[in-house]
Amino acid sequence: MTELSVSDIHDWEIVSSQAFVPLRCTQGGPGFHASLHNTKLSNEVSLSHIRSNQVHVERTESLARRSEHNDLLLSVQVRSTSYVHQHHRTAVVAPGSAVLYEANRPYTLDHRSRDQELLVLKIPRDALELTENRVSQLCARAFEPSVPGVSALGGLLYGISREHTQASSTVGSTFVHTSTSLLRSVLRTALYQREFSWDSDPSTLEILKSYIHEHFRNPELSVERLAAAHHISVRKLHLTFRAVEDTPGRYLREVRLGHAARMLAQRGTTNLSVASIARRVGFESPATFSRSFRTMFGCAPIHWEG
Repeated sequence: MTELSVSDIHDWEIVSSQAFVPLRCTQGGPGFHASLHNTKLSNEVSLSHIRSNQVHVERTESLARRSEHNDLLLSVQVRSTSYVHQHHRTAVVAPGSAVLYEANRPYTLDHRSRDQELLVLKIPRDALELTENRVSQLCARAFEPSVPGVSALGGLLYGISREHTQASSTVGSTFVHTSTSLLRSVLRTALYQREFSWDSDPSTLEILKSYIHEHFRNPELSVERLAAAHHISVRKLHLTFRAVEDTPGRYLREVRLGHAARMLAQRGTTNLSVASIARRVGFESPATFSRSFRTMFGCAPIHWEG
């Protein structure tokens, strides 16, 4: 059992990195202070009770890449609101809600509000008995108190954190078994609910569209690659776009062709060939580009004047 209190952001970076994984911490406001009460429940599982004011915590890509840590972290918000970003999405975590994130991938924790209080359970990945893809799908999703088991899990963890003596190995083992069983139940319920709610989430659609606009020039970007990059199935990707009467393939094609049309209209000053423009917007085959362009705009690219 460890209890530490600091008033310097650099000290907090050391404390939090030792308790979880190597992190970068930035002070979010004047007069920083934070405390951490860490309870070791087993050789692999620990529970931390954290209080702080504004702070920004980042698990950078380089830190995640260099680290051998493969644990999962479950945060339960007790007071104030935090924001957890991972896998191109952000969860808004209100009091009573929980959120999962994985240590082997980059993430940010934005505690922009004062009077933060949260519980963080650190557990090995294999304790959840879920595939890598399933775990990634569940990360950075806010599990609200309405999800069955969330309130019970939060209450259990809060009760454990209030213990002021180190639990015996037998008691610690019981706590680990009970908390991981509850967590598995919560996550399975969340996966079931995901079939009906997450696919139609407007913010998910905007994240997917933003990714397409950032990567359309890559000829390897496809519907399958887009789904894999966001840890969702191709079927769920199609369901997300179907909510706005579109398809991911059509949206990608229209983004590419729209950029091509603007570049074709500027050929008088750029002197780019049609084949070169096709490659620059992600088409590997000039013939495929010409057919797609004619279908969308009604003329061959060579004749396009904008």
